[in-house]
Amino acid sequence: MKFRLAIIIFLINLTVFCSSAPPIPQEKKYLIAVMPVSLEKEIKAEPGELATVRDAITLGILQSGRARLMERSQIDSLLKERELEQSGVIAPAAAKELGALLGAEALLITTITSVKTFKLDDSLAPHNSLAVTVTASCRIVNTSTGEILAAVQSEKTGSQNKDFMQGVIGTGSTDTIALRAAAISAVGTELGWYMASEIPAKP
Repeated sequence: MKFRLAIIIFLINLTVFCSSAPPIPQEKKYLIAVMPVSLEKEIKAEPGELATVRDAITLGILQSGRARLMERSQIDSLLKERELEQSGVIAPAAAKELGALLGAEALLITTITSVKTFKLDDSLAPHNSLAVTVTASCRIVNTSTGEILAAVQSEKTGSQNKDFMQGVIGTGSTDTIALRAAAISAVGTELGWYMASEIPAKP
């Protein structure tokens, strides 16, 4: 019950945060390709994790109505053809070429930069609850100029402790995969909403 309440509070806060973003006229909306999520070299992904983040970011932007998004199957098909689907890594110099290939005005690039498993200290959780913190960054790159149009970062913790604290999702689970999944989901949701609020209008 507390876990559900924590998620509800988290989503309400994000909705309030993003509702102040002004609307963008249709002709001023960028056509964005949401690219597969990439990982820092030392991080290994659990099945479905990267898709979860990508889905959440896509949903946040769609619900905001502040950009036009390319069809994912089209993106993935072209990336597979170019043998980029596994890593999702896109060098800045390749952004313009990919933009032309996809017909996108901007690329949304997300990287999970850190995944840490640890014990919460006594000041936060008397029983040294197990926790997993996930950090990720997200940026939108103009495919014509290479300019970064917007950039955001999110860090969330999935905790064994059921009490909800700022940035912590209490699950009651001692399974690190479940804790990591909770943090991953929260990071994706926050990135989606934060990025939606930062998307600029075309000049």
